[in-house]
Amino acid sequence: MQKKYEITSLAHPQFPWLHRIRALADINEEVHKGAWGGFVEHEQNLSQEGTCWIYDQAICCEHAVVERSAVLFQESLAKGNALVTGNAVMYQTSVAEGACRIQSGEIWDRARIQGNAQVVASWKTGYAPLILADSQVYGNVCWESIGKWERSAKPECGEPDTRTVGFFRGGDSVRKVNESKKKVKQKKQPQR
Repeated sequence: MQKKYEITSLAHPQFPWLHRIRALADINEEVHKGAWGGFVEHEQNLSQEGTCWIYDQAICCEHAVVERSAVLFQESLAKGNALVTGNAVMYQTSVAEGACRIQSGEIWDRARIQGNAQVVASWKTGYAPLILADSQVYGNVCWESIGKWERSAKPECGEPDTRTVGFFRGGDSVRKVNESKKKVKQKKQPQR
């Protein structure tokens, strides 16, 4: 198998054990051979297969993995045993940590997905969650909705439990992931 990226000798200015990646082949519509990416600790952090990529100053370290067509933008961070997969997208200073699995959706701002949390698209509609602001997700999010949580500890997918604060359904902000990614590729940040 031909490698799609290499880990360069350019160390992160604050965390010298992390190194910047560079594309060895065209990865997707935006990342072409020779393009610089974000930072990894070792090759297992970013799959050599698929169109997944780590952009900007984003970091994937420890035992975390970015794979398939998932992407990290800006200063997002995947660490611990986090798995960012499928068509999941992380932006700004969002964090995936612990043993969480983000399989779909968009994680924005200072949102944290942690513990054994799972974020997936609805199998009925294909819509995926949009998790914003200072959200902290510990449980599962798998319906066609927007969540703004202070804390979420749902044992399984379904209606929010009594510990959920500010749960929103429907509205203009719920988008199919593929439509959303097309907008992001054009602008990288949606208008608010």
